[in-house]
Amino acid sequence: MTNFEWLSSVISNMDIIYTDTFDSLLDALGRDVTISSSTEVNCPNCGWDNVSQTSNGQYSPDSPYPEDIPGPTPFTGICPICNGKGKYKTTTTSSIKCLIRWLSPRDRYYISAGMIEPFDVELKTDINNWDILNNADNITVDGVDVSIVSMRKDGFKTVNCILVECRKK
Repeated sequence: MTNFEWLSSVISNMDIIYTDTFDSLLDALGRDVTISSSTEVNCPNCGWDNVSQTSNGQYSPDSPYPEDIPGPTPFTGICPICNGKGKYKTTTTSSIKCLIRWLSPRDRYYISAGMIEPFDVELKTDINNWDILNNADNITVDGVDVSIVSMRKDGFKTVNCILVECRKK
């Protein structure tokens, strides 16, 4: 076995250990973080006018009608579901497991102009949660609403987790 093969083998084994350890820590110590995101969909209660890009003002319910949107509601004039906009915003809430580290006062540092607080809480979670976090409108950690300051993929050799830095709203 050459030095390169030996080193490659060691790195591969360390990567497996890192991944397994992270997964075990996430299972054992991870806490639920609530993620809310909203998407805009065409109003299921009225028709769409392609020219004005708004509701056409005519009752035209989708079939089947979505369960998470109020209605169907017959109307004349302005649609009571979308208020004539032709679009309806739905919010979905999900929960993901994260390792959570709140910044303590000693983690902040001072310069002559004052205190620098890069973030308030650091989250570490599975890489499969990237899209959920990337599309998040609101994140709630331990009952506190936070917003993302930075987000990056992390790992040893294989990228298997996300490191998210958040600030209190």
